[in-house]
Amino acid sequence: MKQLVYILFTVLLIGCANVSEEKSFATSDTAETELDEASSIPIEEAFSYATITEQKLQEYFDLLVLKNKHPELAETISAQLRQITTDSILLSREQDSVAVKNLSALGPLVKINDTLQEQSFLYTIASKNLSKTDTLTAHIITKPIRIDGIETLATKVVFRKN
Repeated sequence: MKQLVYILFTVLLIGCANVSEEKSFATSDTAETELDEASSIPIEEAFSYATITEQKLQEYFDLLVLKNKHPELAETISAQLRQITTDSILLSREQDSVAVKNLSALGPLVKINDTLQEQSFLYTIASKNLSKTDTLTAHIITKPIRIDGIETLATKVVFRKN
């Protein structure tokens, strides 16, 4: 009798697992449909570039701090810095950490071609003993890529000093 209860319980669990699996496939199909509909929205409306710009700018300053703290890694870090900016945005050597704050767009997003757009930003860098406001131009490169049959946009940001 005990074995019969275990067998029925196991069959019930397997049956429930199959039902939830079918539901997740239905949800996945719906998400793909929504993604296809969203891809028809103009790029400016579909994605806020301020967020990715702020993240990349923070990454840039983190790399500068790391380069200042560990000069033995300067060569490797310099290669990474060149991928983020074409100009040199300087930071004093005494800084041990820097936070990017108050990033705001200056003017409209300018579309240069199908894959390249340009946006000017005003930002503030802050640390324990420094607060500096500056401007820069972000070149936003977007390219459609296909991952597992789903088309999405790959976005790269490169900075240029104003």
